[in-house]
Parts: sequence; C-alpha cells; structure tokens
Amino acid sequence: MSELRSVSFTDVQFLRERGGLREDNVLEYFSRSPFWSQDETVEFVLAKVIAHPSAQTYVIRKQRRRSGRSLEVIAVFYIMQGIVYQCPSVHELVKCRIERCAFFLNRGLDELQQTCRMNENAKKEKEASLPTHFDQDRPDLVLQAMIGHFATAEDENDQISKSRSEQVRNILHRASM
Repeated sequence: MSELRSVSFTDVQFLRERGGLREDNVLEYFSRSPFWSQDETVEFVLAKVIAHPSAQTYVIRKQRRRSGRSLEVIAVFYIMQGIVYQCPSVHELVKCRIERCAFFLNRGLDELQQTCRMNENAKKEKEASLPTHFDQDRPDLVLQAMIGHFATAEDENDQISKSRSEQVRNILHRASM
C-alpha cells in the first residue's frame, strides 16, 4: 500500500462520459483506480464531500470491520478535480514536519555559526587595527618631550593657564625661528 502513496489516478474518459464526478458516481470512479481492492474484508466508503467554489473534494475511507460497530481505518484517499490521491498517514506527516523543522534548525545553526565566526574575525581584525596603549599615549609623550626640550621658564609658568595646543603652538613657533 505504501508504494501507492506517490501515485495519482485520473480517468478523463469516465469524467467526460459521466459529466464529471458526483456523489452517486464517485465510488464507481474510484473503483477504476489502482487503489481499489477486491478484498472482501475491506470496504470503501465515501466519508465526506468538501464543497468548494472551484472544485469539490471527495474523501474516501478504506476500512475493515472488526466486530459489530468497530472499524479499522486502513487508508484515506481524496479526489480533487478528478484526480485520486492517497493521503499520507499521520506518522508520515509528523515525520515530514520534524524533518523539515530539523533541516531549517540545522540551516539556522549553520548561519549562526558562520555569523559568529565572521564576528570573531572582524573583532580580531578590529583589535589588530586598534592602536596599542603605547600608540595612544605616544602623542602625549612627544608633546611632553617637546615641551621639556623647547620650553622656557616663562612657558613652564604659563603651562597651568594655557591649553596644551596653545603650548605646542608657542613651542613650535619658537623652534622654527
């Protein structure tokens, strides 16, 4: 029975001759399909008709009577626009959904892992391009050396009142003379 899950059936001639499917001929149409069984312990029942403006869908149940009113549903089929399909089992549906979830979860985790690696690499590159402690303090050290080398006694007294940029400007001006 599972080998028929990927099979569909249609009989265009039957549909043309009978003017389409109706509740009174749907089981006759289904009996022409490869899903039909001559097994006497099995019966096929039109379980439901789903009316839709574009097409009707017929649901057929293959079942076996256990005892009295007890039934065992073996398979479910549906006919939509004249094509007969076998419904997947609940087990197959759940398995498919879980596999799909696992696929997308794995893909998401792979993307997250790749993003983390890219962030780590970007962080390492950023750290490599950041100035070191020495590089950050170097301008101050150079300025202090210049002030110490070119400063006069007058500059040392003015250091408190002047900004560092003014001090450097004065020292550089004197050094260029």
